Amino acid sequence: MQDRTSCYFKERLKAFVFGELSEDYLSRASELGFLAGVPMPFKSEDLKGFGRAEGLDLITLSDNVIQVLGCDPDFPYLEQYRRFLRIVFEGKECEALLAAGRGEWEHERLQQAAVYFRAALEIDPEQPDALYGYALLCQALYDESEDADYVGRFKAQATECLEDVTRLREDFAPAYYHLGFAYLNLGLYTKAYFTWKLFLEKGGEGPEREEILERMETLREPMEIEAGSNHVLAGRWQQGIEALEPFLRPPYQDWWPLSYYLGAAYEGVGRGEDAAEAYRRVLRLNPSHLESLAALQRLSDAAGDAAQAEKYRKKEALIRSQLARPSEQEEE
Repeated sequence: MQDRTSCYFKERLKAFVFGELSEDYLSRASELGFLAGVPMPFKSEDLKGFGRAEGLDLITLSDNVIQVLGCDPDFPYLEQYRRFLRIVFEGKECEALLAAGRGEWEHERLQQAAVYFRAALEIDPEQPDALYGYALLCQALYDESEDADYVGRFKAQATECLEDVTRLREDFAPAYYHLGFAYLNLGLYTKAYFTWKLFLEKGGEGPEREEILERMETLREPMEIEAGSNHVLAGRWQQGIEALEPFLRPPYQDWWPLSYYLGAAYEGVGRGEDAAEAYRRVLRLNPSHLESLAALQRLSDAAGDAAQAEKYRKKEALIRSQLARPSEQEEE
């Protein structure tokens, strides 16, 4: 699984300091000798226990190790950390992590729950329960955010996890239910339709079954629009126009991608004025759509209207500068 979200979890590791376990301690805990020279994570309050009679709290240390495992897939000592957890949990570390994750989830500590599921996936990347739980947590986490990059990363992560679950557990109906919504949120209507069809075939029951039957019916026209858009993407301009033009009516006339693909198709067959009108319609619906601005520049240049082309060029440059500004501030 490609990890798209670790950048949002690594921040949690700022709560830890790293130090090596003493030779004296390791000599008394011979099974942990492989940790010699390995930096271990501690919170400031953990360090106070070193001087007391009770010594090192392995449960606390193991939870710290789990946090690192679940937050930073690039940490250089993950193999030693996995081995440590295997010893502490007597070979049942994955079950322990899933149980801890579910407990955090029940208390609505979603990011902490996600850390436990991520840690379980670091131990077993194809653990279906961990994949399924992490997928649903990703969906819950992006529902709480308005940051476009954050939402995009967590959407993609949830989708990939659910796809893996359906591969590993082909008859697990709930995974198809949620995967259908993941595809729907990405505008992949045909994929959503056929994924929900599998949900029904795999025995999806209860209120969800009725819900999905209704949703599948509403997808028929969006699937036709998607097919028309695919004609345009493949350079079949006239087929795209014939498929898409009938949908310039309620409730679809305000779908800016419909107008964008029509604009591209019109441009492809040399209908420059129709293309320009379609791209302008996109901008009325989505004023920051860079591809439409670039297309209008191109059409204005072709028509010899330098002033109009410059107007669109300046607007595109302004939008690009606004989009770049947040990342520049983060770097500072």
